[in-house]
Amino acid sequence: MKPRISIIMPVWNGLPFLRQAVESVVDQELADWELLIRDDGSSDGSLKYLSDLTDPRIKVFAQGDNLGIFGNLNFLFNQARAPISQILCQDDYFTTPSALSEIIACWETMPVEVGFMRCNAIPRDSGRSLKSFGETLMPEIVRPPQADLFFFLFGCIPGNLSNVSLRTGLVAQMGGFRQALPYAGDFEFWSRAARVVAFRRTAATWVYIRAHEGQASSHLNLRGELIPQLYSIVDGLYARLKTPRNQVLLRLYATIGYDAQHRWVGLKHQLRTGDATYLQAVDRNGDRFVVFCQPYLRWILFMLSLRGRVGTVLLATRLVAASRSALGCEEAKI
Repeated sequence: MKPRISIIMPVWNGLPFLRQAVESVVDQELADWELLIRDDGSSDGSLKYLSDLTDPRIKVFAQGDNLGIFGNLNFLFNQARAPISQILCQDDYFTTPSALSEIIACWETMPVEVGFMRCNAIPRDSGRSLKSFGETLMPEIVRPPQADLFFFLFGCIPGNLSNVSLRTGLVAQMGGFRQALPYAGDFEFWSRAARVVAFRRTAATWVYIRAHEGQASSHLNLRGELIPQLYSIVDGLYARLKTPRNQVLLRLYATIGYDAQHRWVGLKHQLRTGDATYLQAVDRNGDRFVVFCQPYLRWILFMLSLRGRVGTVLLATRLVAASRSALGCEEAKI
């Protein structure tokens, strides 16, 4: 029988938390699911644990080649049989036994134009950060005419991969995640998909996103490896968004919201370790992409914005207002 939902779980050295992730699926009240797991060459005993699982709804793949997170996702989505899939990373877990039932119920009422959904959309802080502001500024359903600007302003809106459920066929429709972007492939994929389909944001907390020292964000990008990929995506969004009227605001925003904030990360890293590699990556890639201001202006804006902490909300507000006004004018013409 065809499952109602596929759970996509890429695994690499996930043993400390993997058992809880798998058990949170097995414990679901909904029975007709499939859990697809591919081990990406673990060396910590993860594959041994997975090999001992006996539930017929769990399918474990272990080809041996290390595909990376996005190659692993592409492989697993190719195996999925359900119309809806939920990504569940190895260190996260479903918060309640009713989570899958609630996800499916939500999708059953979803407009057909929606291609993916992000849960945990309401941040836990007090609402003063740019992320919190973005959550209040964006509509519940973001449609393609608005998506480029929101991704430009707020980065990878879905956040952690485990926040996302989607129509399974979307991955194949979009040509998959790009393995050539191992640090920013999710940002690139969701922003690319959002030009074709709408996406929804919900405050539902179906998945617990675990923070720990062993997670990828704790040991990746230590030397600025993310920077060229991130800046390339932002530069591409800028090329799609710029007009004679908004390009100055867009460049100011990018310089404060991306360059200044990563410049501060690089400075802190250099002060702490003596390693200037991260800061050098910021400088070098800021020169490569036209979205960022000139080198001397990047340092001036870094200081005036208090290392990227001041100015982003004001600029984002103006850019969104201008975009809505332009969309309103286009609709009036139609």
